Order: sequence, then structure tokens, then C-alpha cells
Amino acid sequence: MKQSDKRRHVLMLLYLSEFYDRADMDEQLGLYNEMWINDEESFGQITEKYKSIMEKVGVIDPMIAAVSTGWKLERMGKLDLNIMRMAVYEMFYDDTVPAAVAISEAVILAKDYGGDDSSQTFINGILGKLERNRVSNE
Repeated sequence: MKQSDKRRHVLMLLYLSEFYDRADMDEQLGLYNEMWINDEESFGQITEKYKSIMEKVGVIDPMIAAVSTGWKLERMGKLDLNIMRMAVYEMFYDDTVPAAVAISEAVILAKDYGGDDSSQTFINGILGKLERNRVSNE
């Protein structure tokens, strides 16, 4: 399975987690695998990334909030927020994904799943600010 396909599955799991509590997500993960993936190696990689992102949400969300002037996380679309969570995780915690790739893939996901062009622009702007801040702090 291609990395972009795995990324889409991770996004779907992140989005699902908005509707289920953590205790129910284990069952949902199994059902999702049966319906959409059915490949244990890929599923293992997808769930590992999903769980790693969920563990970091308490750190990632304040990072997003710090640069999203005029927008509280609660007002953001759940899909947009989860696209950004995954991209921020890749930018700051996954050494295998260059920041430019994480941002580009996030914009592609926003284009494919977002309602209009504003999602792409919003996500690109937030992630771009985070990347500029990261680079200037190095």
C-alpha cells in the first residue's frame, strides 16, 4: 500500500475518533480493518501512526491553536483539524517525512475531502506558519 493511501486511512481513523470514545475505538479499529484494509502489515503501520498521533494530541493542538489567529480549535472543521494534526505530527515527530511533504500531503487531503478551497488555504497557512516558526527556532 502506498504511503498516501496509508495517510488517508490514518485520517479516517482520526476522524472516527471524534465520534467514539477511546474505549470503543479498539473495536472500531478492528471493524475498519475488516471493511477497508484487510492487510495486517499495512493495518499495523496505520494503527501505529494513528495511536502515536492520538498520544500527541495534547501537544499538537496547542501548537495549532498558537498560530491559528482568530480561530479556536472548537470552531475548526473536524476533518481540517485532523488533517493538521497528522501533518503536525509528521513535521515534528516523524523523521521519515520531510515537512514539505507533510504540508503538501495535507493540502491534497484537504482538496480531496474538504468542502471548498478555503480548507486548503487555511491548512496550508497554519502549517506554513508552524514550519516557519520551527525553522526560525533551529
